[in-house]
Amino acid sequence: MMPLLFLLLLLLLLLLTFSLSSPTSSNSLQGDALILASLKQGIDSSNLVLDSWNTSKPSSCARGPNPKELGNLTSLKQLYLGYFNSFDGGIPAELGRLANLVHLDLSSCSLDGEIPWQIGSLLSLDTLFLHTNQLSGPIPPELGNLTRLVMLDLSNNALTGEIPAQLAALTELRLLNLFMNRLHGSVPGFISELPNLDTLQLFTNNFTGSVPLRLGVNGQLQVLDLSSNKLTGTIPDSLCSSNQLKVLILLKNFLFGPIPESLGNCSSLIRVRLGQNYLNGTIPSGFLYLPQLNLLELQNNYLTGPLLENPSTSRHPTKLAQLNLSNNLLSGPIPVSISDLSSLETLLLGGNRLGGAIPNSIGLLGQVVKIDFSGNELSGPIPPEIGHCVHLTFLDLSQNNLSGPIPAEIAEIGILNYLNLSRNHLTQCIPRSIGGMRSLTVADFSFNDLSGWLPSTGQLAYLNASAFAGNPQLCGPALNSPCNYSTGPARLRRVPGSSSSCSRSAY
Repeated sequence: MMPLLFLLLLLLLLLLTFSLSSPTSSNSLQGDALILASLKQGIDSSNLVLDSWNTSKPSSCARGPNPKELGNLTSLKQLYLGYFNSFDGGIPAELGRLANLVHLDLSSCSLDGEIPWQIGSLLSLDTLFLHTNQLSGPIPPELGNLTRLVMLDLSNNALTGEIPAQLAALTELRLLNLFMNRLHGSVPGFISELPNLDTLQLFTNNFTGSVPLRLGVNGQLQVLDLSSNKLTGTIPDSLCSSNQLKVLILLKNFLFGPIPESLGNCSSLIRVRLGQNYLNGTIPSGFLYLPQLNLLELQNNYLTGPLLENPSTSRHPTKLAQLNLSNNLLSGPIPVSISDLSSLETLLLGGNRLGGAIPNSIGLLGQVVKIDFSGNELSGPIPPEIGHCVHLTFLDLSQNNLSGPIPAEIAEIGILNYLNLSRNHLTQCIPRSIGGMRSLTVADFSFNDLSGWLPSTGQLAYLNASAFAGNPQLCGPALNSPCNYSTGPARLRRVPGSSSSCSRSAY
């Protein structure tokens, strides 16, 4: 066991840590060789063991204490010990002696305890990755000494306290990840002044106060995620000042006020998640039709006003796949230009005050999988063009003022498994073609003005009687309501102009 352990440790150190940017003297190499030999002598196979080789992993996994002797390898430029190792205890303070170290990666290797302040002595460091461990305690203010640092990732730990003011000295910093910790206090204003910062992710902490008003002024900001905190105040107008912003995630906070109109012109945006706040005002013109936007979530706010038509006359293809505007106070009609969002897969507009008719252009959403228009004030008929949405698996039009017959074209959606048309004013019969939809597992037609004979065979026969409640003119064995053919044959015949059939023989 011991020769194998030493050989693999030696290979690990030689292959992964002797990446020197300048020639190393023979004396230094000889000194490091002696240190490696001392490491061999200090290894206890009962404390540091090597798992068996496993082709599912890129290398074998080391377990045991993190050797303090690594701090004697003063020529080291890069040290990678993370991801597929699991070390007992914390980060050795002796690593602070590695004065030439440029890259330190101890991520995901089960480290606990506090980050030693001695790490702040590694003045050549440009990358410090300590994420995905069990590190606790505060962020050492001494990290502010690392003025060459470009990437700092301390995320997914159990760090506490506030962001040290000393980090304002890290003017070369491009990436700052502190998410999924237990940090509190405000997001310090100096972060806005870091001239090169392009990625800031602080989500899932306990930060309070407002989003720094000058955030984005540096013109470099590309990724901002401050979600799942306790932030208040408004969204700064400068976030996309140089049209670089790609990801904006502020959901699950206490933000209020309007969405800045400038975001409606931020053509670089790809993902936007602003849901579950207290935002009000209108949705900026053009916001839904940004050319690179793939995800837009504004649900559970207090947004008002109409959904505007696409202001662009060029009608370039959009990339929006997921749109969630549910549970706001939006009003007015669904825009006809919704069809411009030809890449849409999820369209959630439920829980608003949208009115008017569902536009026929809805049928041009050829990729849509889920549509929820429930809990609005939509009126008029269900457009037969809905049957062109052949990828739909979920359709909820419940709790509106829709009227007219149920279009038989819905049966052309061969994979639809959820259909809710309840609590409208739909009339005539349930088309026989819908009864033949084998994909349909959940359906609700309750509380409409439907009539006619409900078959005892087909997919509808498997639904609970509650799915048809509140339609007193529906009849059939499944409803324990026999049909009176002698007195009501007219309501069981096909209605002129309707694509559905109400005759018993039709089933």
